[in-house]
Parts: sequence; C-alpha cells; structure tokens
Amino acid sequence: MDNNKEQESDLIKTAPRLYFKTWVLDRTQMQVFDLKNTSAGLSHCEYCLLDILISSPNTILHRDDIRKNLGRASKPVKNNRTLNIKIARLRQKLGDNAQNAEIIKTVRNVGYLFCCPLTTDNQRKTL
Repeated sequence: MDNNKEQESDLIKTAPRLYFKTWVLDRTQMQVFDLKNTSAGLSHCEYCLLDILISSPNTILHRDDIRKNLGRASKPVKNNRTLNIKIARLRQKLGDNAQNAEIIKTVRNVGYLFCCPLTTDNQRKTL
C-alpha cells in the first residue's frame, strides 16, 4: 500500500466524524445523523456494523470477518442469515437498497462492501 493510501486509511479509522451521502457517522456519540442532525435511530449493533464497514471503504469484507469483529463490539452474530438481516435493517434506515446499492453493496457468496465516498471534518474544511 502506498503512503497516501495508508494515511487515508488511518484517517478514516480514527476520524471522530465521517460524512457519506447525506449522513454523518459520529464516533463520539456512536450514532448516525442526517445533515439536519436528526438521528437515523440505529441500534448499537447497527452502528457497530456500519463502523466496521466504513472503516474499510471500497474493500470487500467477508461475512465471517464482519461477524467476528461485530462480536467484539456488540452482541455476537451467530450466523450469516442474522448478519444479512442486520445489513438489510441498516440499509433501510440509511435509505439504501440491495438492488441499487449506493452505500453498502452485497458481494454474493462473500460479504459486503462500503462503496460510498467518504469525507472527514478536515477534508470538508478544504472543500
């Protein structure tokens, strides 16, 4: 990995707020808000799931790895079907859908991919 991509990856993993589409993931409050500061109403598990996906943008994450990481931060997810349901609920709350995914894409028989462009507070200041 080149140095710029590594720095960008570190920035995404440590940024207190990440902006995507019309949403803000706020790690200090462990919640997601729209641009009018209205909560998306995510459960703790849904928030943790989104944070796992968003921490590795444009990278396919295998279902087993997601389940393992989610089990460290939230209640363990026992099987892939349960994970699929949690992803579906998360998509619904974010206004995304599996057929025309703009935020979370399904990679058939593998896992999921966070595919939406991200910005941080620092990047937004320079725009």
